[in-house]
Order: sequence, then C-alpha cells, then structure tokens
Amino acid sequence: DDQIDLVCRVIEGNAKLESLEVHFFKAEVLKAISTNMHLKTLWIFDCDCHFPMLASCISNLPSLKSLMLRDVTLSEGSVSHLIAALPPQLATIQLSLNIGLRFGCADVISLLRRSNMQKISILHNIDYSDGELREMLFLLERHSSLTDIGLPINLNYLLDHDSWSL
Repeated sequence: DDQIDLVCRVIEGNAKLESLEVHFFKAEVLKAISTNMHLKTLWIFDCDCHFPMLASCISNLPSLKSLMLRDVTLSEGSVSHLIAALPPQLATIQLSLNIGLRFGCADVISLLRRSNMQKISILHNIDYSDGELREMLFLLERHSSLTDIGLPINLNYLLDHDSWSL
C-alpha cells in the first residue's frame, strides 16, 4: 500500500533519525526500521507483532539505547527470546506487553545482569521463587548503573514472612 511505502521511505531515507514512535505493526515498517543505523530510541505501541521480525529488527539496531513496547502482543514463550535479542548497548527498557501471563523471573534476572542498564520498567507480575527473588535483590543492590527501576515485587511477602532472609 502507498502509505506504508511512504512511511518506509521516510524511515530509510532519513539518515539523522534518532527517535521513532510507531502505533501500528507492518512487517515492511520493521524492515525499514532495522536499516536505520542511528536510531537510539524506539517506541512501539498497540500492535500484534510477528515475534521473529521484531527480534530481528531490534537486534540489528547498533545505536539503540532505549526501547519501549507498550500494549504489544507477543506469543507465549517469546519474551525470553526477545530479551536475548536485545542489543548489548541498550540502556533503557520499558515493557507492558499483552502476553496474558506473568513475567518470568529469569528474564528479569537476565536484564539485571546487563551492567549498562540504567532503566528497567516491567508492568507485569513476576513469577519468582525465594531463590530467584534473592538473586534479583542481590543484583539490584550491586547494579552500578541502574538509576530507575519499576518491578512489581511484593514487599509485603518479604515483610510478613519471618523465615525469609537474604
């Protein structure tokens, strides 16, 4: 369609484009986005994404520092693959996915192990065992560059259980 072609040409043709916000999903647009070597900020809203295409796009952005996915629908089990596809220079991630399930603690731990992360915001309940919660808190305590964190950790659980300790 002509409008999608125009959007793709704008994205591909603008060598100085550093920030992009899209509110829809078309495979052609993700392909165009993945060609932008200077894109530092990518926000994707309200879409049902074909996961392999999204992961490929994100992993091919050498300058990407900030990623927000808000009301993005991914298939069950694809969150771990998305986290694995994140480029190493990424410093900010904000996730509010339409996944219909709880967020896996291993994925949060994977993000916390990235020493360059400055902001992590996950708007999902997180499934965790006592051991995983200890590891998350240990990583949070020792993270050297994290300045902004948004994780739904149930502090009442920690405060109400005498048997729980670091």
